[in-house]
Amino acid sequence: MTLGILALLAVDFLRGRIEQWKSKNLSEMAFSLAYWEWADYYIVSLVCTDHIATKQNWNLLWFLPTHIVAGILLFRKSRPDWLNKYFLASGSLAVLLLLGWYIIPQSFHIAFIPILLIIALRSWVLYNKL
Repeated sequence: MTLGILALLAVDFLRGRIEQWKSKNLSEMAFSLAYWEWADYYIVSLVCTDHIATKQNWNLLWFLPTHIVAGILLFRKSRPDWLNKYFLASGSLAVLLLLGWYIIPQSFHIAFIPILLIIALRSWVLYNKL
């Protein structure tokens, strides 16, 4: 699903149709649903289990649980003023994680690179929209 969303976004970006990504559409809802799925899995594995793998997990750097709240606020007509700055910070953090990929003490799987790219690009689009 991640590669499909990234491919659609890249094609629309190259064709100059990035404006349609600024509105609420199916791809935004698909990304939000996938992110909420990851959120459920991560929070349950972090809170409800006693695995060694979840003790010192750096995935919270790219997987911000606050995206769930921000995603819900996106579908409201009246949005808080801080939401614009939130997406700027979120996109900046994703770019910093990509730049410091080998410096971070925990090794991430290579499959997280497209996810971070989608988060960075999505945050940039939403920052410019709001």
